[in-house]
Amino acid sequence: MKYKKDKFVGKFRLILLLVLCFFLLSSIQYGCKRSPQNSKSKTKEVDPMKEKAIAIAKDKAKELGYPVEEMTLKLTAKKNTFIIYFSPREMILGGDLTIKVDAKTGEIIGIERGQ
Repeated sequence: MKYKKDKFVGKFRLILLLVLCFFLLSSIQYGCKRSPQNSKSKTKEVDPMKEKAIAIAKDKAKELGYPVEEMTLKLTAKKNTFIIYFSPREMILGGDLTIKVDAKTGEIIGIERGQ
């Protein structure tokens, strides 16, 4: 009989040890999270050239008669060119608009218009 009791106590100790390890590891995981002061800033710094290219493209789109406020803007940067794509949220006459702006000079390189 003594053997069965020792076997039970051994299993109980093992289960108790596993439970304690689980709680210990979970408390370490939550306790070691970085504080906001130590973590890297999640705010993205905006490139002033990108902002300038967007402003140039918006001005040109307004000049061409597009309702810029009612369109979705997507910016892509390739080599020395910013490609600003305006897509309408709802179907409009004239469709979409793509304006390519030189990243160094800010000049408009090309315009593609929908129909």
